Amino acid sequence: MKRFIVFWLKKIIDGKLVPGTKLKEKHVAEELGVSPTPVREAFKKLSGNGFVEINPYNGAVVKGLDEKEINDVYCCREALEKMALSESITKFSDKALKELFAIVKRKVLLLI
Repeated sequence: MKRFIVFWLKKIIDGKLVPGTKLKEKHVAEELGVSPTPVREAFKKLSGNGFVEINPYNGAVVKGLDEKEINDVYCCREALEKMALSESITKFSDKALKELFAIVKRKVLLLI
Protein backbone atom coordinates (compact mmCIF):
# COMPACT_ATOMS: atom_id res chain seq x y z
CA MET A 1 0.00 0.00 0.00
CA LYS A 2 2.85 2.38 0.81
CA ARG A 3 4.09 2.30 -2.78
CA PHE A 4 0.61 3.29 -4.01
CA ILE A 5 0.54 6.24 -1.60
CA VAL A 6 3.99 7.36 -2.76
CA PHE A 7 3.00 6.82 -6.42
CA TRP A 8 -0.12 9.03 -6.18
CA LEU A 9 1.43 11.55 -3.82
CA LYS A 10 4.28 12.11 -6.29
CA LYS A 11 1.79 12.65 -9.13
CA ILE A 12 -0.14 15.18 -7.01
CA ILE A 13 2.96 17.04 -5.86
CA ASP A 14 4.48 17.08 -9.36
CA GLY A 15 1.25 18.60 -10.69
CA LYS A 16 0.45 15.65 -12.95
CA LEU A 17 -2.84 15.32 -11.08
CA VAL A 18 -4.35 18.77 -10.72
CA PRO A 19 -6.99 19.70 -8.12
CA GLY A 20 -10.37 18.36 -9.19
CA THR A 21 -8.96 15.28 -10.95
CA LYS A 22 -11.23 12.30 -10.29
CA LEU A 23 -9.58 9.05 -9.20
CA LYS A 24 -11.73 5.95 -9.52
CA GLU A 25 -10.59 2.91 -7.52
CA LYS A 26 -11.42 0.48 -10.30
CA HIS A 27 -9.55 2.39 -13.00
CA VAL A 28 -6.53 3.00 -10.78
CA ALA A 29 -6.43 -0.66 -9.73
CA GLU A 30 -6.58 -1.76 -13.37
CA GLU A 31 -3.88 0.72 -14.36
CA LEU A 32 -1.59 -0.58 -11.61
CA GLY A 33 -2.57 -4.23 -12.06
CA VAL A 34 -3.76 -4.72 -8.48
CA SER A 35 -7.01 -5.30 -6.65
CA PRO A 36 -9.04 -2.27 -5.53
CA THR A 37 -8.32 -2.91 -1.82
CA PRO A 38 -4.80 -1.41 -1.61
CA VAL A 39 -5.92 1.47 -3.82
CA ARG A 40 -8.87 2.16 -1.50
CA GLU A 41 -6.56 2.10 1.54
CA ALA A 42 -4.09 4.42 -0.19
CA PHE A 43 -6.91 6.86 -0.99
CA LYS A 44 -7.97 6.78 2.67
CA LYS A 45 -4.43 7.66 3.77
CA LEU A 46 -4.17 10.42 1.17
CA SER A 47 -7.55 11.72 2.31
CA GLY A 48 -6.44 11.68 5.94
CA ASN A 49 -3.45 13.80 4.96
CA GLY A 50 -5.57 16.26 2.97
CA PHE A 51 -4.41 15.38 -0.53
CA VAL A 52 -7.65 13.87 -1.82
CA GLU A 53 -11.29 14.08 -0.86
CA ILE A 54 -13.32 10.87 -0.94
CA ASN A 55 -16.83 11.20 -2.31
CA PRO A 56 -19.02 8.13 -1.74
CA TYR A 57 -20.09 6.51 -5.04
CA ASN A 58 -17.95 9.01 -6.92
CA GLY A 59 -14.40 8.02 -6.02
CA ALA A 60 -11.62 10.25 -4.80
CA VAL A 61 -10.91 13.75 -6.07
CA VAL A 62 -7.54 15.49 -5.88
CA LYS A 63 -7.94 18.32 -3.41
CA GLY A 64 -6.61 21.81 -3.94
CA LEU A 65 -5.31 24.14 -1.26
CA ASP A 66 -7.32 27.14 -0.21
CA GLU A 67 -5.78 30.47 0.77
CA LYS A 68 -5.76 29.62 4.50
CA GLU A 69 -4.00 26.28 3.93
CA ILE A 70 -1.36 27.94 1.76
CA ASN A 71 -0.82 30.61 4.39
CA ASP A 72 -0.56 27.94 7.11
CA VAL A 73 2.06 26.05 5.09
CA TYR A 74 4.17 29.19 4.64
CA CYS A 75 3.86 30.10 8.33
CA CYS A 76 4.95 26.60 9.29
CA ARG A 77 7.85 26.71 6.83
CA GLU A 78 8.94 30.10 8.17
CA ALA A 79 8.90 28.80 11.75
CA LEU A 80 10.86 25.67 10.80
CA GLU A 81 13.46 27.68 8.88
CA LYS A 82 13.94 30.06 11.82
CA MET A 83 14.30 27.13 14.20
CA ALA A 84 16.78 25.37 11.89
CA LEU A 85 18.84 28.54 11.55
CA SER A 86 18.89 29.24 15.28
CA GLU A 87 19.91 25.64 15.99
CA SER A 88 22.67 25.57 13.38
CA ILE A 89 24.09 29.13 13.42
CA THR A 90 26.50 28.38 16.26
CA LYS A 91 27.93 25.46 14.30
CA PHE A 92 29.02 27.60 11.31
CA SER A 93 32.61 28.73 11.00
CA ASP A 94 33.30 32.44 10.44
CA LYS A 95 34.23 31.68 6.83
CA ALA A 96 31.00 29.77 6.23
CA LEU A 97 28.95 32.60 7.78
CA LYS A 98 30.63 35.17 5.52
CA GLU A 99 29.86 33.00 2.48
CA LEU A 100 26.26 32.59 3.62
CA PHE A 101 25.80 36.34 4.11
CA ALA A 102 27.34 36.98 0.67
CA ILE A 103 24.82 34.58 -0.91
CA VAL A 104 21.92 36.24 0.90
CA LYS A 105 23.15 39.69 -0.13
CA ARG A 106 23.34 38.64 -3.80
CA LYS A 107 19.81 37.18 -3.62
CA VAL A 108 18.46 40.37 -2.01
CA LEU A 109 20.11 42.51 -4.68
CA LEU A 110 18.42 40.38 -7.36
CA LEU A 111 15.05 41.23 -5.83
CA ILE A 112 15.64 44.98 -5.98
